[in-house]
Amino acid sequence: MIYLFKDGSGYQTFPEPGPDSKPYLTLDGVAEQRILADEPYRLTNDGNAVEFLTPQEIEADRLVEVKAARRLEIDGWRSAAERDGFTHTFPNDVPGTVQTRERDLANITGLVLAAQTDLQGTFYFRDEANVTHTLTGAEMVSLGNAVQAFISGNYARAWSLKDAVNTATTVAEVDAITWE
Repeated sequence: MIYLFKDGSGYQTFPEPGPDSKPYLTLDGVAEQRILADEPYRLTNDGNAVEFLTPQEIEADRLVEVKAARRLEIDGWRSAAERDGFTHTFPNDVPGTVQTRERDLANITGLVLAAQTDLQGTFYFRDEANVTHTLTGAEMVSLGNAVQAFISGNYARAWSLKDAVNTATTVAEVDAITWE
């Protein structure tokens, strides 16, 4: 005889659970043997019995788990792309990597706000390689627009990938969805 806990925490064999235990079902016979053999099961909706899962139900449950994990991975991929930044060609025709980590975005936003009030002013931007680029206010605003386009593009890509995850019907389809 086994005692199956209704909170989904598993089961207990002898001795009987104590009076302070969560409500449980008492199972024996075939149901007990199937659970002890690690056959997948779940509690019924009313919690008063168990139902054993078919291979299709197991696969469907696995698909739900894989989809949730892939959506989290997509968020991580998007964040990594933003941390890595993007290559931008500055007005002096020198390419440089613009980082878009949180603190970088705060600095860029401050420069863009200042530049909007002084389009002919001089602003300095230091790229990932520590190369300082001299920009006019208008060029600084243009850089801010490029940063926004990069961030928006990453979100659009992530949304598209998540849409593909949502419509996938097999684990293999989900596994095929990558950032690259």
